[in-house]
Amino acid sequence: MTVELVCTDVDGTIVATVYPKTEISQRTLDAIKGVCAQGIKFIIASGRPLRTMLPVAEQLDYDGIMICLNGAMIYDYQKKLELYSISMTPSIVTELIIDSLRIFGSHVGFGIESGNTFLCDKKYFSLRELHINHEYGLFENPVEMSKAVEKAEKLIIIHETLSSAELYPQLLDHFGDSEWQSKIRISLGHPRFIDISAAGVTKGVALKRMCEDLNILPENVVSFGNMLNDTEMLHYAGRGIAVADAHPLLLDKADEITDTCENDGVAMVLENILR
Repeated sequence: MTVELVCTDVDGTIVATVYPKTEISQRTLDAIKGVCAQGIKFIIASGRPLRTMLPVAEQLDYDGIMICLNGAMIYDYQKKLELYSISMTPSIVTELIIDSLRIFGSHVGFGIESGNTFLCDKKYFSLRELHINHEYGLFENPVEMSKAVEKAEKLIIIHETLSSAELYPQLLDHFGDSEWQSKIRISLGHPRFIDISAAGVTKGVALKRMCEDLNILPENVVSFGNMLNDTEMLHYAGRGIAVADAHPLLLDKADEITDTCENDGVAMVLENILR
């Protein structure tokens, strides 16, 4: 296999600690810089918004493409240019919030990513305050919050007692009919909360778009991930590799399994590519 492009998730894959920490090990940094020095394209793909991808890019001395918000945005870091984005309308977000409140009551909180703006309600803030180290808009009423934006690349739902693994199947049950699936995509990419984006938004779709633009075939792509929102990205690549402590369902679907993020599993594979 001739490797022409490497695409990797961030949190839990090359960054061992969950945001807001962004440290990448020296071994992984060296391996990434090594493949880039050989002319292999390198893309980072995350559920993170652009503002929290930037510290990762700075560590990497990055000059490439970033897939943000689970594929809802593609950004050229070198040119400081948004290449592509897809969002939900305020009416869809409002409906999602109203239905979620009907199902879960006051036990859920909400955050909205809209361009460079982050909004959240008081429930979300109370559960994630220690992790919010950027500007935000705070709302008492989440329904009013949803009406304050012109678009939303991502709606975040957090439950005060349920983990994302527990909340995810319940949201799929409630929003899994064909009408909802034509409007939204529900993603599991974080231990604590669930992301909802526009229908068709996945890291895999965004990766496919970039590979087509670069005239790179899927069989010449290696991708890495650890959570279910990496599934399509791993499926698209000729080699889809999960870290050893990835979500069990992703481990089942991966072509290969490398060591954990903590043990520099991605670096191990990249070092073999460089040999």
